[in-house]
Amino acid sequence: MEEIEVEGAAEAYVELFNRYGVDYVISSPGTEFVPLWEYLAKYSAQGKKPSYINARHEGTALSMAKGYAMATGRPQVVLTHVIAGLLHGAMELRALYIDNLPALLIVGQAWTHDGEIQGGMPGPHYLSFTQVGGQQRLVQPYVKWSESPSSNANILEIMARALDISSTDVKGPVLLALSRELMFEKATKMRMPRKKPRPSRIQADPGEMRKLAKMLVDAESPLIYTRYLGRTPEAVKSLVELAELLSLPVFETPGYMNFPTDHPLHMGYDVAPYLPEANLVLVIDSSSWPPWYPPGSILDTSEAKIVFMDLDPIQTKYPSHGY
Repeated sequence: MEEIEVEGAAEAYVELFNRYGVDYVISSPGTEFVPLWEYLAKYSAQGKKPSYINARHEGTALSMAKGYAMATGRPQVVLTHVIAGLLHGAMELRALYIDNLPALLIVGQAWTHDGEIQGGMPGPHYLSFTQVGGQQRLVQPYVKWSESPSSNANILEIMARALDISSTDVKGPVLLALSRELMFEKATKMRMPRKKPRPSRIQADPGEMRKLAKMLVDAESPLIYTRYLGRTPEAVKSLVELAELLSLPVFETPGYMNFPTDHPLHMGYDVAPYLPEANLVLVIDSSSWPPWYPPGSILDTSEAKIVFMDLDPIQTKYPSHGY
């Protein structure tokens, strides 16, 4: 740990975001996050990241973070207001989770209601700004990991861990419930964790890859279908090389640039008419969207062997996945 000097605990949060390569903090203004606005303005004046984006709705904020993660693979920070703000972004949070996209979502919370320690607006509405068991319970199924730090003594390590967990496969959004009392703390020194190296990539079993290579070579009419391959940009070139080597037609669901659409082997988006003639279907990184529906329909028209290549091949997010 490196000990750094700060004007307040919230400055250390912003400094950690800077060191972890967060480009943007996206939110709408709110009283829980007042210290963050101060230090984000300070960093902006110094020409330092992260920059602040004022999105006037939590759904908009999370959608912006989703698009940025699709383009870069890196998590950004989204701030949502107590309970109502978190629920306003619930659908977009689920979209991040289902599409395996990283983001750090911080939801504010306030524990003091009578003579608030850090000021704020007095009134009975504050009594509804807590949730029995914590706000995480409201969206628990749609985050990869969540925590509610109780002290600034180790909070930077928790924030760093949240960004690490969000950024590693299988990627996804993570949630921190952060109290106003912690953000307003007038700390002068904070313990900054050193940035950890990313884990090595998940690799397929070499023996299984040799089997797949033989299946592709032996197949008379194979085809490939993908949805998310383009989130690993260097994989696009590899797919082009494979397709050209074996004259493999490639179909996709649009979203990422998975395969050049002007390439003669790009066959479009509707694979169903071609399934009856296929004897090998390789589905790469397609998750919840295989090329045919309902699952059993392919059995009526084809005897093709089907291979799923995915970071989560059994699709643990779905109660039923009969493909």
